[in-house]
Amino acid sequence: MQNTKYADSGKDAIRILVVEDDQNFREILSSHLRTISNDAKISSCASGSDALFLLHTRKYDLMIFDQNLEGSICGKRLWEICQKQFPSLPTILMSGIGIENFIKLFKSRSACPAFLPKPFRSHELREAVQNILTSKSQKMAA
Repeated sequence: MQNTKYADSGKDAIRILVVEDDQNFREILSSHLRTISNDAKISSCASGSDALFLLHTRKYDLMIFDQNLEGSICGKRLWEICQKQFPSLPTILMSGIGIENFIKLFKSRSACPAFLPKPFRSHELREAVQNILTSKSQKMAA
């Protein structure tokens, strides 16, 4: 497995999986995510197949992924697999494809991941992550 970084799982830590083929952006994104929560545990990888391996070996609270990934599994396909194998996993698709193409990509689906268009600012990332994690904790409390 290439370009994969692991995080130790903490008991109450927020566990986030970042799937991004650009190593520099992946590292910057992981760094920004650590500022959202001091106890955030970030794992990252460059391909859909590496992401699936990590998802089968650890429990994550959120997956943030790109549409264009290394290997044969694109972001949409990764999301479709996750919907079947990890249906309670919240997801954010980040991509430069634009909102119109995002809508076209997922128009035939009854559900879709949250969307964060690239480029984005750190406060937009923070807001998207906090909204998803807040929604997840509210569902678990209900």
